[in-house]
Amino acid sequence: MSRTAIVLGSLLALGAAGFLADRIALSGVGAHSEKTGHFEIRYGAVSPEEVRSLAESLEEGYERIGRDLGTAPPATIRVTLYDSRWAYARSTGHWGASGNVEGPEVLHVLWEGDRTAANAVHELAHAITLQLLIDQEPQPFDAAAFDRKFSTLPVWLWEAVACYEAGQSQDALSLPYMQDGRYPSLAELSDRGKGQKIYAVGSSILSFLRASWGENVTVRLLTSYGDLPATLGVSDEEFAARWNEWLRSGSTKP
Repeated sequence: MSRTAIVLGSLLALGAAGFLADRIALSGVGAHSEKTGHFEIRYGAVSPEEVRSLAESLEEGYERIGRDLGTAPPATIRVTLYDSRWAYARSTGHWGASGNVEGPEVLHVLWEGDRTAANAVHELAHAITLQLLIDQEPQPFDAAAFDRKFSTLPVWLWEAVACYEAGQSQDALSLPYMQDGRYPSLAELSDRGKGQKIYAVGSSILSFLRASWGENVTVRLLTSYGDLPATLGVSDEEFAARWNEWLRSGSTKP
């Protein structure tokens, strides 16, 4: 989920990929494989029926998110599905997440029952977002320069896009801090040390963006790396205030 979980250097570091594969093999993950039109899913103890259901969700997300972001995702995306947090953490080094991406072509997803499909599509949205941003870069591609540029993308935007595309939504106004009128600023939503509120309200932010500026606003804002004044003509503070007003108006369901 988090950008800190992304290892963009793996785009070029083949040796690191081999090391990760060794660790996956040691964990017992990847004993089985399911191939679909655009995905190769490696899995262990999860049932084949459950994996096929997950693959269907990913294939649907592949087409839809690609359209939403105006981007052609990689032809084949490799997914490693972990059946325990221990296996996931041992292979990826990320204890608190439910998934992460390694560039646009590799997803790591923790099996969490009914929540797994949404979590996997969330990570897929991150992968396709990365492809969108990489496609904007001059050629030959400079991975180090891109890493520096990517680090400026606001967390609130990165996660809001993924939450929206994964259908991870809830009534933002039902949250206690929202009911008390303590609406978070964009800076707070980008601060993972303050409760990670972006996962609760991120989908509503994208709904507000699309309702207010049109469906293509997501691509415009992502490719400007979240520059609200340049893209939408509003400051961060004004944007947050208008989002809060939109929520209170109840004009559309977040």
